[in-house]
Amino acid sequence: MAGLYVRAAIQVLYRSERPLSAREIWELIEQGNLMSSHSDDPVKPLRSEIGRHCEGKDWAAREGVPKYFRLVAKDRYVLITPADVALRLIRVRPSAPTVPVAPPVVPPVATGQAEAVPDTAGYVEGAAARVAVTVYERCPEARAACIRHHGWQCAVCRIDLETVYGIAGWHLIEVHHIKPLSEIRVSYQVDPVRDLVPVCPNCHAVLHRTVPPMSIDQLRRIVNRHVGRRDKG
Repeated sequence: MAGLYVRAAIQVLYRSERPLSAREIWELIEQGNLMSSHSDDPVKPLRSEIGRHCEGKDWAAREGVPKYFRLVAKDRYVLITPADVALRLIRVRPSAPTVPVAPPVVPPVATGQAEAVPDTAGYVEGAAARVAVTVYERCPEARAACIRHHGWQCAVCRIDLETVYGIAGWHLIEVHHIKPLSEIRVSYQVDPVRDLVPVCPNCHAVLHRTVPPMSIDQLRRIVNRHVGRRDKG
């Protein structure tokens, strides 16, 4: 399994239009906050890890070591792994299944007044709890095919998170099943173009705040209405 250095290097080279040196790769990793390192010179372990998975290295050619990179000049690398493999390696961890929860009942606060909280109030968090949930398996190939067709822009708010967060938001997108898997409850042949749609994490969470989930068009109308009010105000 690819380590953190390798995954971060794949993420940087996947979006690069030219070969990059190990130092350039590390600088982009830092800019995107893709990982941290306790090494005094993190370029050295990065270069070493890239070398382990670099095409043409004799000691990396042994069976079982996948090749993701190619050395094209002195300390300059390009990505050679197929796009679908790269996406599986660098994708954000799958979202936990959404369980509809009723919103908490909050006592109304009089207009213009703030709710007083005692200075001595303390809250305890972090206790371990065992929770049983049913997880419906997702297909990473279907996700990749959906994104290839629809792109990385949210189908609801139309935002590409890279334009907001820079490299830290690069290729940050979730895939929404138009008909929830929890309703189907059986394996089925998914059409990644008609059955799946890319949405940002915020819009995805809001879609699932109702049971059944809102449609893309319903939430898009809500977003457009409130954005219009904000712009006018």
